[in-house]
Amino acid sequence: MFEFPKVEKPRDFQYKHNFLKSVIFQVKYPFINKVVDNIPLLKDRLGKLFKNSGEIFKSEVGFKFEEKTPILQSTKSLTQGIEFRSDDGYKILAITEDSITYTIFGASYSNFENTTKELQQFFSNILEELGIKTLNRIAIRKINIIELEILQQVKKNDIIQAVFNKPLVDSLNFIPSINYLASHISNNIYKKDTYQLNLNYGLVPNQNETSKWQFLLDIDLFSLTSDFVSSDLINEFQNINDEIFNIFNWALLDSVKSSLNQE
Repeated sequence: MFEFPKVEKPRDFQYKHNFLKSVIFQVKYPFINKVVDNIPLLKDRLGKLFKNSGEIFKSEVGFKFEEKTPILQSTKSLTQGIEFRSDDGYKILAITEDSITYTIFGASYSNFENTTKELQQFFSNILEELGIKTLNRIAIRKINIIELEILQQVKKNDIIQAVFNKPLVDSLNFIPSINYLASHISNNIYKKDTYQLNLNYGLVPNQNETSKWQFLLDIDLFSLTSDFVSSDLINEFQNINDEIFNIFNWALLDSVKSSLNQE
C-alpha cells in the first residue's frame, strides 16, 4: 500500500506484550437517522455483551441578540446515537448517525484475528441491520507508548536512536542543542489512491520529571471512498491492519520489538 517492507507472520501471531494505549476501528457512512430510531434494537442486540450504555447527544446552538452583541446559546440537545461500555471500561462501542467507532484500550487487545469476530458483530452485522450498504471511510488507528527507564546520564539522541529506525531520526544529529531536547513529535501525512496514513512519532514530554522516558508511535491509516461496499469491510480492515503491522515493524528497532516477547 505505502511500500513499507512486508512482514510475513503466522496466522494468530501476537507478541506476549504490547506497547498499545489504544486501538480504534472506525467506519463512516452517509448520514442516516435510522440509528436513533433503532436504539432499542441496538440495545437488544448488544446489551448482553455491554451492560453499560448511554445515549450520545449533540447540541444545537443559536445566536440570541441583546442590543448589539450576539450571545451564543445552546438551544437544545438531540440524540445522535448510543455508546456501549464493557464492565472494565477497556472497550467502548459508539454508534451514531454517521459512524461506528470501536475503541479497545491496550491491555484488552491481543491481535487482529482474535478481534475479527467482534468486528463482524459490531460493524458488519449492525450495518446490515440498519440497511447501510456503502461506506465513505474505513480506519484503524493504533497508538503505542514505549516507556524506558534511564538509569544513567546519556545523550537523548542516543536513546531516541535506540528506539526508532535510523531514517526516522537521522535529522536530529544536526541539531546543536539536542541534549536539551524536552520533546520531539514528528507529524507526517502520506496519501496514495484512496488511502491516507498519518504517522506520528517521537519523544513525549516528561510531565513528572522522573527517569522514565516515553516514546510515541501513532499509526493512523484509513481509506476514503464514496462507494465502498460494506460487505467487503472485514477484508479491508485486514488489509489496513496488515499495513499497520508492516509500519510498526519498520519503525522500531529489533531490540525494542524483542522486549515484547520477554517474560
